[in-house]
Amino acid sequence: MSITTNKLSASALLVMTLLLGACSGGEERQAKYFSRAQQLFEQQDYDKARIEVKNVLQINSNHVDGRYLLALLHEQDKNWQQMYANLTLVIDLDPDHVAGRIKLAQMLFANGMYDKTLEQLDAVLAQNPEQLDALALRAAVYFRNGDYDNGIETAEYVLNKQPGHVAAISVLSMIYAEQDPDRALAVIGDGIERQTGDASLKLIQIGLLEREQRSDEVINAYRQLIEQFPDNIFYQYRFVRYLEQSDRLDEAEAVLRNIVTTQPDNIELKLWLAQFLANNRNPQLAATTLKEFITRQPRLYELRFGLGHLYTVLKRPDEAQEVYEAIIVLDGEGADGLLARNRLAELALLKNDRPHTERLLAEVFSIEPENKEALLIRGRMHLSDKDTKSAIADLRTVLRNAPESTDALKLLAQAHKLDGARNLALDNYRQVLLINPMDDDAAHQAARLALADGKYETAEQLLVTLARRQPDNAEVIRQLVATYGKQDRWAEALAQADRLIKEEKTAGLGYYLKGRIYFDQEDYPAAVIALEQSLVETPAAIEALQFLVRARQQSDDLDLAYQYVLGHVEQYPDHAHSVELLGNLQQQKGALTEANESYKKAIEIAPDRSSAYRYLASLHASQGEWQEALAVYDKGIASNPEDTGLLLSLAALHARMGSFDAAVGAYDRILVLDPGHAIAANNLAATLVDYRPSAENLARARTLSEPLLEKDRNPVFLDTLGWVLYKSGNASQALNLLVEAVQSGGNRAVYHYHLGMAYYSNNQLSLAKKQLTLALQNENENFVGRDEAELTMKSL
Repeated sequence: MSITTNKLSASALLVMTLLLGACSGGEERQAKYFSRAQQLFEQQDYDKARIEVKNVLQINSNHVDGRYLLALLHEQDKNWQQMYANLTLVIDLDPDHVAGRIKLAQMLFANGMYDKTLEQLDAVLAQNPEQLDALALRAAVYFRNGDYDNGIETAEYVLNKQPGHVAAISVLSMIYAEQDPDRALAVIGDGIERQTGDASLKLIQIGLLEREQRSDEVINAYRQLIEQFPDNIFYQYRFVRYLEQSDRLDEAEAVLRNIVTTQPDNIELKLWLAQFLANNRNPQLAATTLKEFITRQPRLYELRFGLGHLYTVLKRPDEAQEVYEAIIVLDGEGADGLLARNRLAELALLKNDRPHTERLLAEVFSIEPENKEALLIRGRMHLSDKDTKSAIADLRTVLRNAPESTDALKLLAQAHKLDGARNLALDNYRQVLLINPMDDDAAHQAARLALADGKYETAEQLLVTLARRQPDNAEVIRQLVATYGKQDRWAEALAQADRLIKEEKTAGLGYYLKGRIYFDQEDYPAAVIALEQSLVETPAAIEALQFLVRARQQSDDLDLAYQYVLGHVEQYPDHAHSVELLGNLQQQKGALTEANESYKKAIEIAPDRSSAYRYLASLHASQGEWQEALAVYDKGIASNPEDTGLLLSLAALHARMGSFDAAVGAYDRILVLDPGHAIAANNLAATLVDYRPSAENLARARTLSEPLLEKDRNPVFLDTLGWVLYKSGNASQALNLLVEAVQSGGNRAVYHYHLGMAYYSNNQLSLAKKQLTLALQNENENFVGRDEAELTMKSL
């Protein structure tokens, strides 16, 4: 026994020695790789630094400083999603990692997420209340939130501790710039003297000088910056852009040509020079310049693509085609050859030559079946055809191979939006913003979707950030007002409206929004005053006039509303919307002949105004003038052949007249124009099951209604498919859908009738009786199948 024990102890000792040796070796290699990664990062050799830091993380995926360095490398690549993910992991691994928390706070601050910024700063300052970078960023949050006193106090505290602190100087200069630009410039100047090797303050100084339109000082500051940092292309780019915007084109061109000469291997600079010449000189000179570069470096395909793009922009497609065909000859089936074929496909699409586009794409796919550019082009084509299913398939293929393709994500969002899947569309735009937080279009689209879905905090966060970046964007302010209004935050909404009123070009919109705010608060007299002022500023404003009438009506001032609109029409007889509104008021007053004439006049002024056709047709139908109503729709559709709204109204009129085959035909026309039109698909399925329930039609109704539940499980869609299944003999399968339809808000008699019949077929007679009782309780509510419901009730 003792011999065995001794043997085991020796073996264990040997294993422990080996393990310790392995750990020691692993730690040494980690340290070696990490040290090399740090050196390479400091030398700005980011590709090699990335290789070394990944070596560290292969040995130890939880190496905190390695993760932090990887986040910094992702920052250099502007890969914000991975930067955020790695910073979050750093803090999870080491909650006391100050640099990680501050970097994450800076990222959150840049995206307008000030509450979350403060969470990170509070964690840092809890460890060290004197952490100056955290305090400076807190001062910036105070500034952004309008708390200037605390912003100044905190920034000055930092500067007392560290006189040249760049972030604190930046905050003070931004606050002072609002009231005393000279004082702001003095603060910045003092900081520049203390921080001679830092360009940040120089850029802040230039920005403030530009805002104050001190042109000579701006140019002098740029020259000093470029002299100090001659290898920084970005600073030279900004200088050229400033000279260009200041209409100092000769100086701009001279600076730009000098840059190109000093860096002959930089392709982007050559393309930039060509763009500058095209925009400011002569497009032909730009083309000639590119051709000269191509002659010197014929295999630099980027230059050829630049020339092809220039010709496309200049609407010289034949010359663009020659450029791309030359690339194909040179590169064959290589990556540039495939890209050239894709560019040719886009040219063919611009010419509406769909067959040629498809042939070119087929050629690309035969070489590379999952070519990203070709899939994007085909995805756009599917979207233009409203074939969302095929578009989504192509775009998901792109994202499987290139998950950070913002083009694919945006197109996928459009496809989901067309399908009515707003949540999925919003998710796609959020992914875009993780990849590129500065994508204002994606932020705006995401805000719209969030607002439409009642996600007001998300919408507000996006819109506040956008409003800071685009203070003159009236549409952003408009949506921000709507977001505040939805949350009953009226003071903030009014403050935004007042911002617009202060500017002459947006005053009309500002008064309109103010009127809407008062209207939503049911303060109708105040709404009338604001809306009338809006119409003084912008007489052609459609919504202002409509809400003015509604405000008058809510105050029982129908005559005043009528007189105002009549006066407006007399003053602006060519405003179709006001003539149409006059027709609405005349119809309400019972002056049907006058209303008829007003609607006709509105159509005459604006033949593409579909609402006027609907009002006129509805007026005829209300008087039993069915053929006249049909004639109005025929005229409207002839003028607007792709207006699915008019076709939908026509289908409803046919159904009301009992012309169900004609209604089916109208719905079919809509689905040819827009295969994803959910309302048309649902209504067609309902018409087939109620009025033409042959086996073939029931099968088609099921094909139409099943995909709708993938988009939205609302009571209407649930009921339609449930009833189709019931009529097809699948009562038990139908029952679950019909129960869900009623439970999710379907409370009309027809919902209870359908559910009652399903219960009856399933021999659940007491439940059937309950539902049929609900269906029949209102004698004035008619629905298809009421006779059957009454007979079934008698049998119970």
